[in-house]
Amino acid sequence: MTQEAMTTGRGTEQTVASVVEIFEDLLGVSPILPDEDFFDAGGHSLLAVQLVARVNAAFATDIPLSALFDTDGADGVSPTAIARLVAGDAGAQGSDLVMLARGVGVGAGSARDARMVCVPPAGGEVVSLREFAATFAEAETAGTVQAFQFPPIAPGEDHGIGALAARLLAALPDDPADQTVLLGWSMGGIVAFEAARLRAAAARVPAHVVLVDSYPAGTIPDSDDFGIVPGLVEELQAAIGHRVPVDLAAARALPLLEGVELVMSAPAGLTDAERDVVRAKVLMLEAHVTAARAYQLQPYEGPVTLVQAADTDAGQRDAARQAWQAVCRDLRTVVVPGQHLSLFGRPYVEGLARAVLEAVG
Repeated sequence: MTQEAMTTGRGTEQTVASVVEIFEDLLGVSPILPDEDFFDAGGHSLLAVQLVARVNAAFATDIPLSALFDTDGADGVSPTAIARLVAGDAGAQGSDLVMLARGVGVGAGSARDARMVCVPPAGGEVVSLREFAATFAEAETAGTVQAFQFPPIAPGEDHGIGALAARLLAALPDDPADQTVLLGWSMGGIVAFEAARLRAAAARVPAHVVLVDSYPAGTIPDSDDFGIVPGLVEELQAAIGHRVPVDLAAARALPLLEGVELVMSAPAGLTDAERDVVRAKVLMLEAHVTAARAYQLQPYEGPVTLVQAADTDAGQRDAARQAWQAVCRDLRTVVVPGQHLSLFGRPYVEGLARAVLEAVG
């Protein structure tokens, strides 16, 4: 972009209009408003990949997918926000932490002024945390809500819990007085917990660790008890516009990773770019589930809250709670309405946000 085409405010009108057209074409919705959020209008992670590719092709930029989430929050993932990215060309940027929401603090030094960093579940879907971040920030009790973005799976690299936790720790402020709250969902809770242990070993204890329906090794179900396979099928069908021919009952009866592979073997009609995205997602899911099953919990003396989904098998909940109790000196358990995969969406996200606010306040 030339200097003349760049603006310091809401992006050029021409750029915004062009991005609006891209939104409308991808989403099949018209009209799209300049400040309308891509995901609120029906977008999802597969379409987000196409969105970034179309924007980069149209404006000769190199904006990474992560930049969609790392905005000031006011405009979300909207044509206006993307026009600003185009003007600045975010290709040189990139961080393991992306901004999800900004709130208003309530007093210097308060735990509620602390930044919260959320770790997504296995597969690394940062978008799954957006609703929670927005709901949490609306309460005007959090300075910022960020998400840790898992690195892509690369051959020869360590993607175990320890390595991921060390990477998360490196992204946090190197300040013994820092009051970052670490929240992790499912496998992300294990990463957040290990990062907290590493911080404690370096005399930098986080204000709080929140484990959202997190199941450590020995308590992780072998089959797809949490509905990961149906969620993947739903996302694929939304991307391609027709049914994915797979036997969901048979897929869910298999061990989780085998069920995912069965879905991937179905002729879904994806584009090459979409198939690459799904394949990368499956590789990450496999690596993360394997890492979670291999990780052995170690003692931690900091404050921990375990938030569990009420609509989960009571035996599974109890097994997870007992595993965490064995290593956490200061553990509080809260049960909230919802299922494992529905906690971060409506109508359950508000109850989750309230429980977290009460825990860290």
